[in-house]
Amino acid sequence: MKVIRTLSMVCVLALIAGSVAAQDLAPVRVGGNISAPTKIKDVAPVMPPIAVTARVQGVVILETTIGTDGTVVSAVVLRGNPLLNQAAIEAVLQWAFKPTVLNGVPVPVIMTVTVNFQLTDPADATIVQPPSPPSPPSDVKAIRVGGDISAPKKIVDVPPVYPPDAQAAGISGIVIIEATIGTDGKVASAKVLKSITGLDDAAVAAVLQWEFAKTLLNGVPVPVIMTITVNFTTK
Repeated sequence: MKVIRTLSMVCVLALIAGSVAAQDLAPVRVGGNISAPTKIKDVAPVMPPIAVTARVQGVVILETTIGTDGTVVSAVVLRGNPLLNQAAIEAVLQWAFKPTVLNGVPVPVIMTVTVNFQLTDPADATIVQPPSPPSPPSDVKAIRVGGDISAPKKIVDVPPVYPPDAQAAGISGIVIIEATIGTDGKVASAKVLKSITGLDDAAVAAVLQWEFAKTLLNGVPVPVIMTITVNFTTK
């Protein structure tokens, strides 16, 4: 009887430890090999009466953290409108997603979502956007690709120059880079996430020459952050 009780206690402690460990996991950001989770519960936003009166509509962009159980545990507005932001947050906090599982363990994820507010009779609506000059400044906060933010289409591709020393040494592989795409579609910066000795500089040099279609939100170009790969093969 003591043995059975001891085993039961061990199982309970193991379950508690596993639960605590899952809760302590750092969130992973959607993008690259981490796919956006599937939404299984959607709650439409309630248009605030003040926004209806002001004939305001538009899109609110939020960064959300999805817990290990698939519920939204936090939502922060990245771009929006003061008349719509709180209603967007209240709606998103009621959404639910399929848990993201990595190596058999559910993990929390961070992803960008959008909430669209549209008047039922938009004929005389005023689409109010976050203030921005005709040419957005370079310090506008970049939005990370993932969730509702699609990767921009590449329109200029420059293949990497294979370093002769690396090629002679038979060094090959994939360099993973985090790139910031400016409002003009050009790569403003490139940071190596996964390095391969002898190939990093050539990969960065190539990526900095790439160009992409502009990412527009509410008709305004915005900078985006995305993960890209540069493949070097000796074949």
